[in-house]
Amino acid sequence: MEMFESRRYRAAERLTNFLLLNAAWVLFSLPLLTLFPATAALFATVRDMQRGSDQSVLGAFWRHLRENFRQALAIGLLWWCAVALLLFDYVALEQVPSSFRIPLLIVFSVGTASVVLTSTHLFPVMVGYRADWKAVVRNSFLISISQFHTSIACLLLMFLIGFLAAQIPLTLLLTASTTAYLVEAVCSRGLRRIEQIRGTTT
Repeated sequence: MEMFESRRYRAAERLTNFLLLNAAWVLFSLPLLTLFPATAALFATVRDMQRGSDQSVLGAFWRHLRENFRQALAIGLLWWCAVALLLFDYVALEQVPSSFRIPLLIVFSVGTASVVLTSTHLFPVMVGYRADWKAVVRNSFLISISQFHTSIACLLLMFLIGFLAAQIPLTLLLTASTTAYLVEAVCSRGLRRIEQIRGTTT
């Protein structure tokens, strides 16, 4: 009976942590400018959870928000600019002569795919390694290509969780924290494989 109650307690505690994390992420993401710092803090906190940290999730979230704020904000601004540029390019494509439209569409599609794939590893790399923002973006891109199957798995996870949230709106209370937890877990395996390969080649 005590074992059963202990399991129920741990499950309730984990659910509460996910709810609190989700609420903290929503609160600090409301100004879209702080979306990236809040997401970096979210990923860093779920990473701590996976490593068995005893710190409260809100305390960890706040600490990581302060630690990663400047770098995440800079990368966020870069990402918003990239997305805006791509949207502008697609809109402007309608004004381009048809003979140039297909080659430009291919270029824009490659750019879009690069941004999307890089995004799958951006936050795990940002919170997992100490590097400047240029190295974070470069390494996230290279890892997303070298671990292509992992990138696709992360995108599928995001799609499935998003689809579930659309069907069951109540799950929105857990969507962000659950997505971050699962994506971090998947990406961490890929990052460990890369570290093992590097270790065997040095």
